[in-house]
Amino acid sequence: MRRFNPTTLQKYIDTKDRITPLFFTGRREELTIAYTAFGNLKEGQTKGNTVVFQGAPGAGKTALLEHIKDMLAHECDSAKIEASLIGQPHEALFEVLKQIEPDTAETLRKSHQITKHGDVHLGVGSGGVSSSSTSTPKDITTLYRLMDERKSNKPLVLFLDEAQNANGDLPDGKSSILQQLHEGDVGKVTLIAGGLSDTSTNLNRLGISRLSFGNITTLQPLHETEVMTSVEAFVNNEDFCIDQNGCDVAPLKQLVINESMGWPQHLTNTLQAIGEELIVAGGQLAECDINAIQQRSQVRREDYYMRRAEAIPKLLLYEVVSTIPKGQSVKEYAVHEAVERAYKNYPLINQKLPYEKAFYMLVHRGVLQEDTTGNLTIPIPSMHDYIKYQSSLAIEGSGWGSINRHTSRPMTARLP
Repeated sequence: MRRFNPTTLQKYIDTKDRITPLFFTGRREELTIAYTAFGNLKEGQTKGNTVVFQGAPGAGKTALLEHIKDMLAHECDSAKIEASLIGQPHEALFEVLKQIEPDTAETLRKSHQITKHGDVHLGVGSGGVSSSSTSTPKDITTLYRLMDERKSNKPLVLFLDEAQNANGDLPDGKSSILQQLHEGDVGKVTLIAGGLSDTSTNLNRLGISRLSFGNITTLQPLHETEVMTSVEAFVNNEDFCIDQNGCDVAPLKQLVINESMGWPQHLTNTLQAIGEELIVAGGQLAECDINAIQQRSQVRREDYYMRRAEAIPKLLLYEVVSTIPKGQSVKEYAVHEAVERAYKNYPLINQKLPYEKAFYMLVHRGVLQEDTTGNLTIPIPSMHDYIKYQSSLAIEGSGWGSINRHTSRPMTARLP
């Protein structure tokens, strides 16, 4: 009888959903693109390049970036750039220095060139504190020099998650860290970015010279065989599984395929739902209730969609989701017309989200995505269902409730 260790399962469940999944699968083409870009950098064929992985919420962008980071760990110096620091080149570059040369960064901080607020004010060449907080290319010279003189001679790979936040709306006279890196003298640099479907558009607005069309990839759902590989890795994991004998796991594989629809975020959610049910069942896979796993997976999926959509008025969502048929796309003007209808019919929503920001937020939060024809779609069918149901509750005056939020165990459908 296949049995699992509830203690190690609980540790897995307690991991946050944006941490690298233990059971990463697929994405061979994307890994090849990233490694080829890095290889060109390493071999001196280019001084720097940018790779962008974009896609729907739950497409596995964060996990992919973490996996690439682990894959390149022994061949490069790597650091993460926080999206919130995109428009602050000094602070962003100092954070990079802290990750790859912590001793040098600490020496710089102790020399009082870093203010107590973390702002970097550097004099040109002198190493002294600048009397002005204005960010100019010259102010950052010392940080560039320290980056270029770092102890390691390995190429530098920077990782930028939530890269859709790297837009061109910077204050006058300010440049982003991306522009500084590409126009400055930091040595060999590859930037690997992950974000929603408008990421490449926003990076292009910043005029990133090293961003080529061939290095922009839109992530698609995983193939069924890749999902099954992940399930097999889960049920055969030595840390989880005490006894691997007995119990047909084929129904479990099909359940994960159906619940995840190939989207890595939902794949992780469903595996964690299986872990939760295994704990309830005392680690006995044969005692697990398929219906309960499905319900737990649905709750996790709904929570994810709710976090994505919570900043957008429900009445606006209703007009948009009513305009776009499930699994289909529409012209951009049709969405703009839906937005106009929402604000005309329900003027109070302007208090939560100004009209001029509505379309941006729909794309920026991943509710809408551009397809290969240039039309707009709601990228994940279950997201379409969830938004349609929840927004219809607002129309009916029922509020922003949720579907089947309880997790009781109707013991009706156990694994054979």
